[in-house]
Amino acid sequence: MTSESPLHYPADYYDGRSARRRQVAATLSPLGLSLRGADGKTVLWPYASLRLSPGGFAGQPVQLEHEIREADGVRVEILSVQHPQFLDALKEKYPDGLPGEWNLPRHQGKRRLLVFASLVLIPAILFGLWRFAIPALADRVAMTVPVSWEEKLTEKILEVWNLDEQPAPDPKVQQAVDAIMQRLLDTVPDQPYSFKVYIIDRKAVNALALPAGTIVVFQGLLNATQTPEELAGVLAHEIQHALMRHSTRGLVRQAATGMAMALIMGDAGQVLQGAVGVADELDSLRHSRSMEREADREGMKMILAAKIDPEGMVRMFQTLKKEEGKYMERIASGTGSEEEEAGEWTEFLSTHPAGSDRIARLRQIAAESAGTEILPLLPKMDWTRMHKKLKSKTEKALEEEE
Repeated sequence: MTSESPLHYPADYYDGRSARRRQVAATLSPLGLSLRGADGKTVLWPYASLRLSPGGFAGQPVQLEHEIREADGVRVEILSVQHPQFLDALKEKYPDGLPGEWNLPRHQGKRRLLVFASLVLIPAILFGLWRFAIPALADRVAMTVPVSWEEKLTEKILEVWNLDEQPAPDPKVQQAVDAIMQRLLDTVPDQPYSFKVYIIDRKAVNALALPAGTIVVFQGLLNATQTPEELAGVLAHEIQHALMRHSTRGLVRQAATGMAMALIMGDAGQVLQGAVGVADELDSLRHSRSMEREADREGMKMILAAKIDPEGMVRMFQTLKKEEGKYMERIASGTGSEEEEAGEWTEFLSTHPAGSDRIARLRQIAAESAGTEILPLLPKMDWTRMHKKLKSKTEKALEEEE
């Protein structure tokens, strides 16, 4: 390390839970990499616990990974350092080398990775990559891709689904939904997205979180709510899916192995095209059970932070659980039309499986915060009257015919 090398390297830190970026100062100490945040707190990452992420080629930031084992799995923290002398200084400080592409010269790493891939990607390896490596890689990449990439991806999805061409909802309905969203988002003022809610005139009891803070709410879900607190519970759940980049991670996981290679090589155009291809299927936005648990947990915390009655969220998921049971009974008995049910409940069930234990978990989180101040949500609005206005245009047309 030359005398001109800095003592502290500015870096971007990602905690592995959300898309939020924090600026820290990284220092190469004798024992490990010391990270100091804006709040003055310092943590030490021992050199032996670090891994060099794929990347680090000429002109690109050096990315280091640090794994933390928690009760619900492994969380990967990521540090991105742009300074051109950082990698050489790190090698000099810790000559034993880190796992990963530590010993590859920057200008040769990309070429060798391509050669290796061309030799080993036989069908068996492809299956292994698809089943195990791609999900892990997708999670790591999704936490570091720029917000602008997510915004472009969502723009393409909106084009595929023609959401911008959908009829505008009742202005009072949109205003009520936006007011609830603002109450929730006030609890996370430093989040990176510009959230927008699309209300779609369909009977499906469903809500979806697209990348970059776009949320889709179907008319059927609004019809199923009895109070604004119930809708707030679903919106908080979807906001957390967006903040934790669950949809982005899910879309990347659905991509082909070639798409994963494009991510490694930095071909964002190919990645975007592949992701939009799978985004046309609603099933592509299905979340894993662990993602659903995260969205439930953090969503309930958001409800409490916004001083909204947590019973609303609990009641909404009780309603969904009850209707799930009715739907399954009708399917088992053969008394329901599959076409009739498809537009009613199945879409929500496929993307947000109710699960027998999620209501108990929500109640437990709420109980742990007993005594939290609760303030009315939209107290001047007659939600019951609003609820009558929320019937879809298709339902209104049928009633007029009768």
